[in-house]
Amino acid sequence: MKKYNVIIILLFSVIIAGDIDILNLKNGDLIKGKIIENKINEYIKIELQGGSVLTYTYDQIESIEREEVNQAPVQESSIQTAPTGNCYQDGLNQGRKVSGGGAMLGGLGGGLLGGFIGWGIAWGLVAMGNPQPQYYELPENVEGECSNSFRNGYKESALNVKKTNVNIGGALGTLLIVVMMSGS
Repeated sequence: MKKYNVIIILLFSVIIAGDIDILNLKNGDLIKGKIIENKINEYIKIELQGGSVLTYTYDQIESIEREEVNQAPVQESSIQTAPTGNCYQDGLNQGRKVSGGGAMLGGLGGGLLGGFIGWGIAWGLVAMGNPQPQYYELPENVEGECSNSFRNGYKESALNVKKTNVNIGGALGTLLIVVMMSGS
């Protein structure tokens, strides 16, 4: 029965990978991110979108909620458009289109070969990456500070796509190892 609990927990973590956790603090603040550690009745660690990790004790927290992220399919276009005035946001939007297939395969391979440690190594390699937009992805006439803002937005969202995909692959790889080991 114990092995089935592990499998259910791992599958649940893969299914909810796209959800956002929300901490409603007693001081009125809302903290949105992904809960990475929850020590019941002591503290919660939450990772924000940019990668920062914050810790809150239970006496600071009013309630905990989960928000489903419904990502609409991205419509591809070959037409280059000028920036809308928010270069960073344009970069974020462009970075979300990055393929995370390689990262997912890396996570799967790491999970299969090394379990949680292999998954962690694959995640670390992806997290240290520095994705940059290809020259054809940059909007025309973007120079100077706008170009830097666009690149920073692109890097942030591309890394998030890749980290999410490496986590899905790593969870599946580790799950397969657990299932194979429990069957013998």
